[in-house]
Amino acid sequence: MMTTTFLTLLFINPEMWLDDYPPDIRARFGPMSAKAKRLKWVAGTVVLGFFLGIVVVAAAQWARVHSRFTFGELFWSSFLIFNLFNLFDLLVLDWLIFVTIQPRMAILPGTEGAAGYKDYAFHFYASLKGMAGSVLVSAAVAGGVMLLA
Repeated sequence: MMTTTFLTLLFINPEMWLDDYPPDIRARFGPMSAKAKRLKWVAGTVVLGFFLGIVVVAAAQWARVHSRFTFGELFWSSFLIFNLFNLFDLLVLDWLIFVTIQPRMAILPGTEGAAGYKDYAFHFYASLKGMAGSVLVSAAVAGGVMLLA
């Protein structure tokens, strides 16, 4: 489902993902259009809301099923879910589809042949940033569920 969602959004307008492309591609392409910015905001809100919803519901169900639970249990379960997504994003969406297969719809006009399209390291370091960010979000989810439970 996640792959289908992201490929559909890529098909609709790959420019909305411009900020997620390597720097050389962003530089060659130029600034994002107003239309792509609007689409990015809408798509990003829906995808983020859906994904956060999954994590929050999973943490709440954990708390409901276990009569005694700790912040650590909620944190690590949220962290694991976030980072399973992060790993899927890196291995399937970024490395397999974007870098290895390189569907035509992922190539932004005027950036054909840019070295960034084969930059595995860029995506690896971006996934590390996602992992670091998931620490904060997982703590917030665990804290929120602890407060509401």
